[in-house]
Amino acid sequence: DARAQLQKAVKLAPEDYRPYLFLGQYYLAEEALFRLAYRYLLSAEKRFEKKFGSDRDNSLKPGAWREHARLLALLADAKLNLDKYEKALATLDRYGKRYWDTWYPGQSSWILMKLRRLDDAILEAQSGLLRGAEPSKTYNALGIFLSVKGQRKLSLQAFAKSIQAELKMGGGSQIATPLNNAGEVYSEIFQDDLAEASWLKALSLPDGCDHILPSLNLARMYIDQLRLFRAERVLNDFEACFSSHSLRSDTEHRTLLALFRGRIALRKGEVDKAIEHLSKAAEQRQ
Repeated sequence: DARAQLQKAVKLAPEDYRPYLFLGQYYLAEEALFRLAYRYLLSAEKRFEKKFGSDRDNSLKPGAWREHARLLALLADAKLNLDKYEKALATLDRYGKRYWDTWYPGQSSWILMKLRRLDDAILEAQSGLLRGAEPSKTYNALGIFLSVKGQRKLSLQAFAKSIQAELKMGGGSQIATPLNNAGEVYSEIFQDDLAEASWLKALSLPDGCDHILPSLNLARMYIDQLRLFRAERVLNDFEACFSSHSLRSDTEHRTLLALFRGRIALRKGEVDKAIEHLSKAAEQRQ
């Protein structure tokens, strides 16, 4: 209903930046339709600058700073989700020159990592934590960076702090993410029992199917162990859980499910079925 009202507002006030901004935020956060969100946010920026000026030429009106900060944050997030890393970092730099918030170091360090500036990413996350950055997401990002650097003990400590921070907030909505990442590190050091426990715990949480990685990691382990029925069960459970989010698109995981089902069929000796799944995975865009 809210989306329909905003689309109506676009028609009624086509030069007002706000309906475009809110629709961009909606498609970014609720439906993960990143290209559509990006188009709306670019339209919002164009109309916002026409009314309030721009930070790029120092014409921004002082009273518009709060909405300007929100617009830059959403634009950076959309660019990151579209793998436009240089553009995302440039937008965040615009944000950082004028504003600061607790999410900023985690987001900025993540983009630096994507640009293969790993040491800069670690420094950004660590300095952010000293400034009071959001501990759950920033420690989670730091754990990933340390793992990539091969510092797995420090990585697990960072994930533990991320999990602890989520628990202090009453469980939060993202606790499955550091649990999944800790499981990946345990798997890398061949502690499969701890990895399995981490992924099972992640999948038992309300946000366990927000992302496919815990399910894929657990299914991959079961495939390697030839526990094929359990691997299939994990994938089916993910699909059932994800489908309950009626507004969300399945395009982000369809290819991966086909790939893993192909691997399971191949291990079962069902070659024709494996070819069918793997062909579907190869044809689709992930």
